[in-house]
Amino acid sequence: MSEKAQKKISTTKHNGEPLVSICSMTYNHEPFIRQCLDGFLMQETDFPFEILIHDDASTDKTADIIKEYVKKYPDIIKPIFQTENQYSQGVKIGPTYVYPKAKGKYIALCEGDDYWIDPYKLQKQVQFLEENYEYILSAGRSNVYIGNNFREFPLPKTGTITFKDIAHKNFIVTNTTLFRNIFKGNRVKKFYHYINEVMNGDIYLWLFLSKEGKGYVHDDIFGVYRRHEAGVWSLRPVEEKCLRSLKTRNVILKYLRDVKADSSYINDVEVGYLKILNEYLKDNKITNEIKKTVPKSILRKTINANQKTSILRISLDKNIILFGTGELARSITKNLQKANVRVAYYLDNNPQKQGLLFFNRPVYNPNVLYNTKRTDLFIIIASMYYEEIAQQLETMGFRKSKHYLDHSELSY
Repeated sequence: MSEKAQKKISTTKHNGEPLVSICSMTYNHEPFIRQCLDGFLMQETDFPFEILIHDDASTDKTADIIKEYVKKYPDIIKPIFQTENQYSQGVKIGPTYVYPKAKGKYIALCEGDDYWIDPYKLQKQVQFLEENYEYILSAGRSNVYIGNNFREFPLPKTGTITFKDIAHKNFIVTNTTLFRNIFKGNRVKKFYHYINEVMNGDIYLWLFLSKEGKGYVHDDIFGVYRRHEAGVWSLRPVEEKCLRSLKTRNVILKYLRDVKADSSYINDVEVGYLKILNEYLKDNKITNEIKKTVPKSILRKTINANQKTSILRISLDKNIILFGTGELARSITKNLQKANVRVAYYLDNNPQKQGLLFFNRPVYNPNVLYNTKRTDLFIIIASMYYEEIAQQLETMGFRKSKHYLDHSELSY
């Protein structure tokens, strides 16, 4: 950046404050941070901007490189250095340390391992938001850099976007965003009330913003998003990514109910919730952790849409009991274990088996059913003597489909 350009950017316009605060969070980004900072500094604007860059106690030379740039551009780059890593302690870096320091009317985001390629990115976005007050968020297209290959990040739509669009699928690329600085006013109190509960802060921020105003996705490629082995998100297992997304949406639903949002907002988040869950279940099973995380009403919808897991639907509300302890029961138990369905106990008419353990669960005389609530259990007949056992259960007051089924009538 030339001295003339630096003087122009740091000039005292807009009451002496920068119009845009570029916020960047970085950790061990030594190979990437120069390209990131250069992408900020190359911006051609007719307004001043500042660069707030937070280094989370990097163990490489990231902090040294930032200090080198600070010496060259002391009026523009405002560093925040940590001596102890905050992310590992569960601290939300942006809302806690960076956004509150932003002086700009607008905030632009870009992680330290991503970078901008359009020198007019900020100018285009600010001009749009200055001319369209009903809009609160601006984003754009981005390339994805994987290994040595570039490809364009797929976007389902450009132009005007709403809460519904983002809730159904989070396609906003963080390194392309610029939004009105909500962290200056009182309306951000509710945002902070829930921020420490969310696991994916980006979708929470986009939905918070889009509830306040419309968004706009420019048909311009603004930057490059890197996917690499050192990336925080890239290393996570598939189930963990899914769980983090779902748990974040649990918090978003709680926030919406807390602020008494219109039911349409809640419905839109639930639709997105179902899409994430259904996509995960294409190649994965419902685990105990998934069952603990997902609200029963949403899990029921997912299970109903996938008949292969109908036993899971039953197990959400009832204790599963197997009638039989032979080889067939053994095979069925293993299938249930694979589907993460727990058997409460077993029944057997053979007195020699009663009182023993089968798969570490007790085996009882069927007469124990007289002392249990029918609404709390569901019996799977795991025996070749189906007709006799079914008749026995009917005599005891149990009804087919409502209280019991043969194993062949269920799917796992």
